Amino acid sequence: MMLKKRYAEIIGVALTYMILARIGQLFAIEPGNVTPLWLPSGIMVAITLARGPQIWPGVFLGAFCGNIWAYFSFSSLQAALSSIAAATFNGVGDVIACVIMAELVCFFTNTRNPFKNAIDLAWFICLAVIIGPLLSAIFGVGGLSLFNVIDNELFVSTLSVWFFGDATGVLIFTPMLYLWLSEKSSNYKDELKWLVIMSLALAILSAALLEILPFPGYIYPLLYLFIPAALYGFLYFGPRVAFSLLLVIGTIALFATSRQVGFFADENISNAIIKLQYFLAILSLNIYVIALFLAKKEKIMADLATKKTKLEKLYRQDQLTKIWNRYRIKEFLEYELSRFQRHHTAFGVLMFDIDDFKQINDTLGHLEGDKVLVELSNLVDNHTRQSDLFGRWGGEEFILILTDTTKIELMTTAEKIRNLVEKNQFEIGQKVTISIGATIVQTGDSSLSLLDRVDEALYCSKDEGKNQVTLR
Repeated sequence: MMLKKRYAEIIGVALTYMILARIGQLFAIEPGNVTPLWLPSGIMVAITLARGPQIWPGVFLGAFCGNIWAYFSFSSLQAALSSIAAATFNGVGDVIACVIMAELVCFFTNTRNPFKNAIDLAWFICLAVIIGPLLSAIFGVGGLSLFNVIDNELFVSTLSVWFFGDATGVLIFTPMLYLWLSEKSSNYKDELKWLVIMSLALAILSAALLEILPFPGYIYPLLYLFIPAALYGFLYFGPRVAFSLLLVIGTIALFATSRQVGFFADENISNAIIKLQYFLAILSLNIYVIALFLAKKEKIMADLATKKTKLEKLYRQDQLTKIWNRYRIKEFLEYELSRFQRHHTAFGVLMFDIDDFKQINDTLGHLEGDKVLVELSNLVDNHTRQSDLFGRWGGEEFILILTDTTKIELMTTAEKIRNLVEKNQFEIGQKVTISIGATIVQTGDSSLSLLDRVDEALYCSKDEGKNQVTLR
């Protein structure tokens, strides 16, 4: 079963590469069929980061098949073999550029998400955006030149276009796809809604600025209003939306340049492509800077949330016994009262303290007394339902609030706890007992009336001889 899944993944990666390669080749420059923005490079790096290096056979097959159909020749056996050899060079180069470089990024950054801090991003740019595409270009163009698919005098210009095409593809596509594949979000719908709206807006703006769509002169200043809206989307929704919108801008710019319109139009198509690549690279780096700030902001917010949780726990937790404290007991009691008033869900309160605890402190010392408090707290807490709340009221007094209960269940629980404590072998080596007061919520109760009633029940148990339960 695992082997079938692996084969399916490899075939899926290869087919993805070939489809993307075919799309990219719609904008290819002859000779050599070199594309200014190579889609597969960025997509394969993203998939490697998300899935791991086991996809390499799919990358090789995709690169081999995706490139060979662009220049395969049946004119002679030598031409056919040369095409196969050149495509093999393509495949090896792409495995090195996409898979090995992505894994080196993970090795040096110790993470599969290098888009969250500046150092990790620097490794990503160095290895996946610069070294990887350069090696891919050397292998790819070297193969084309070595096997006479292109003339040697075109080596440098073809190498330049190939390198920038791969590098720009990684810059634009890798972070966008990786973040959508790997990061979970609680507001996918909002992100997608905003992405669609802003994509349309940016498409109109880009089309106008690149002269793809005709607009009256007085409309142009209004188009710039889309820019702050786009920035708002970047800052509010995070890097995924930012990189996705970058893809929209890049697609429009590529479409315009391929038709010789817009800012990058040039009589020399190679010059136009190089200008486009520079533009996309610089725009991408700007988005990366924004993404870093967003990641830093998210980290700060996450740290603040963690510290807030710790602080909330500190002021709700008893420092000696590590169970809930008086503040938290009152908070929970008010919540249960509110629930009772709305839904008539009854709850009960048990208050108990340790019999003759002063004698334990006086004879054995306060440290031993503290040990008894901790041991008793752990004992009762381990026998408390998750829906209930157990805390230290103060000194040797404790409160247990039982949710959704009846008088019979309340008394059964109280007797169970009393027995549990009485039979427990405490570390001090002597018997410890508790007296318990119990009460059930009544119509018209407040937290004060409940606490007064359960306190009276507790002292009644003390007066009646201790080590017993009294219900009021």
